[in-house]
Amino acid sequence: MVTLGKRYSPSKPQLAQSYFTRALEGSSGKLRGRILAEMTDTYYELGQLSFARKNSDELQSYLSGLDPAESFEVLRYVEPQTLDREWSQSLWSRVWELDDRSANRRIFCRLNDSERQSALEKNLKKRFEESQTAGDQLAALHALSLQVQLMILQGRYAEALVLCEKGQKLDLETRLYHTQLEQLSSYAHSRLGEHAEALRKVRKARQVFAESERFSATDAEFDCAQMEIGYLLDMRQFEPALNLAQAYQSLTEGQDSWTIALARSFALLKLKRWEQALEALKGLEDNSVDSVFAVAVKCHRAEVLSGLGRHAEAMEELKEARKLAAKLDSVRQCDVVLLWNKLEAETAPLKELAGQVHTLPDYSPDNPAVSRVLTLAGLESSPDNSQSRRWLSQVEFLRQANELMASLPEMATTVPLLPTSLVQEAKSLRAKEVKVQYYAGPSDLVMMVVAPEGFAVHRLALERKTLDDWATRVRTDPEIARQLGRILVEPLELEGQDTTLTILGHGPLLALPWDLLRLQDGRLLECHQWRLWAGPTLAPRRTKWNGPYQVLALGGVKASKLPASRREVESLASTGIGSVDVLNGESATQKQLATHSTPKEILLSDGPLTIDEIYSLPLRPGALVVLSSCEGANPKSQERGPVTLAAAFLAAGASEVVAATERVTDREAEALFVEFYKKMAAGLTPSAALQKAKL
Repeated sequence: MVTLGKRYSPSKPQLAQSYFTRALEGSSGKLRGRILAEMTDTYYELGQLSFARKNSDELQSYLSGLDPAESFEVLRYVEPQTLDREWSQSLWSRVWELDDRSANRRIFCRLNDSERQSALEKNLKKRFEESQTAGDQLAALHALSLQVQLMILQGRYAEALVLCEKGQKLDLETRLYHTQLEQLSSYAHSRLGEHAEALRKVRKARQVFAESERFSATDAEFDCAQMEIGYLLDMRQFEPALNLAQAYQSLTEGQDSWTIALARSFALLKLKRWEQALEALKGLEDNSVDSVFAVAVKCHRAEVLSGLGRHAEAMEELKEARKLAAKLDSVRQCDVVLLWNKLEAETAPLKELAGQVHTLPDYSPDNPAVSRVLTLAGLESSPDNSQSRRWLSQVEFLRQANELMASLPEMATTVPLLPTSLVQEAKSLRAKEVKVQYYAGPSDLVMMVVAPEGFAVHRLALERKTLDDWATRVRTDPEIARQLGRILVEPLELEGQDTTLTILGHGPLLALPWDLLRLQDGRLLECHQWRLWAGPTLAPRRTKWNGPYQVLALGGVKASKLPASRREVESLASTGIGSVDVLNGESATQKQLATHSTPKEILLSDGPLTIDEIYSLPLRPGALVVLSSCEGANPKSQERGPVTLAAAFLAAGASEVVAATERVTDREAEALFVEFYKKMAAGLTPSAALQKAKL
């Protein structure tokens, strides 16, 4: 019955529904759950939203009566099926020229609340660990692969990449899952906007599947081909996309063939081969009646007809597409009306649709088509937009943060500040400043974020041993620098070079070379200002850095054998920083600027100035201390509450300290800090001045 239902679903959905119903009548238990899952997935895959919504409601009702362990088998079946559907829908979106990551809601996320998803993730982790302990490598890799798919379905792409890498390292012998994980990592790269890397990986996976004789390798090859076509379209490589689509269209059947045909027509349209593009669309909407796929075909045909100068026919196609999308209660009406507005702006029903769009079942405020319709209609976006939903209230932040700390007992004794203290810190934030506290647990990375707009909590699946390994290799491996950027910084969604990131952490996070972390737009150093929270300060925080300053500069300490340090302090007066008192050579007995230091002391002419002595120095409240020396902020192996020279100066009354976490050469320090003081003299803050000086 299920097979017959799937056969007739594209062209005769009512008949298909009757076959599915008969299959359900004689089913119970897990079998009933699987049938419901396959029905739901089939209808969503075909874009037949009315039937899909009805069945997803029934499946949701079935799952609500099971605990996570009992529903695992059903959900395990749904996940890979749903991922296939997502790839297909993603290709449709590319054909429509939309970056639509939210409108086509994934079945898994429809069927499960966050509590059930969390329970399933724990179940998968447990199965992975138990399988490894038992020496069952294939079962462990299967559980890990499902966990990767779950993360992708939830939009956790950076975490999915970490698990893919872990799985591929585990599968070096059998390589049964190695290529599948390559395919999954390709998809994650694509969702992160890294199209070149996504293309490289999916092409490699497609070639491996094409040469494989394993069961279902051909289906996997076709999935990869669709993904590759989509990536080529993303990168506007229309000729290669067309060639690949033509090569695979005759090899595929069913929906695979239809979506590839639509992509082929799209590439032809972009190449302005109008007649060929129109020919490629023939009969496509008849393959899946009353579906969003049919809506897509009609819209695409309208654009091709417009290119051919057949404007009246194009508008008739658009009207039919709008009518069908409205019948389906689909947000795809926005895509239709936006194309309508492009072809004939004076008659486009923008305001009519804008007033109804919030009531559609698949409405999402993150959908770019929705936002464009509201903007063009002159209406404000819904208050429930992505920006407002991104931030938590103070009460909700404290609730979530305290729940996390209760589940991770070591966190309270490891992080610099408790959630209540972070809330207090939020009161002193400047505009365009974001403060984030990281906790690296054995198997989780927790981020607590405070910003002028609100609060946020992120919990990522990143093992501490992976973070420790990355910290040792980040200076020499660009891919690790990119992984760290994805995991540690990009979830914060920082905006603009003038945004300052203040970092609180422990262990390897304190000595991490944050400048080198690679974001999508470049290194962190190039994209944002950042500061490391080294400890509490007794001084009130300075709100203005506008000079002129009084500077006490020390350099040329004889015992330090650093000739450039003398030149460095002597050149400060020429930077325009203000009044400079220079202590050189034997006359230097107390404070320092350019000399040698270790993590525990500063070398002076008459002996070391120890960290204990720094704590009791009578610093002027709010002073800026610049340590042009080695390792002034190096925590070494201290895990929590590190004691460093920088922390000691803060405790003695400094407002901010500029210091290095690593060793630096004499000449490098001279070049950097002379430029730093020039930027300070120009009115920049220490963070901004240091960023500009490094660049």
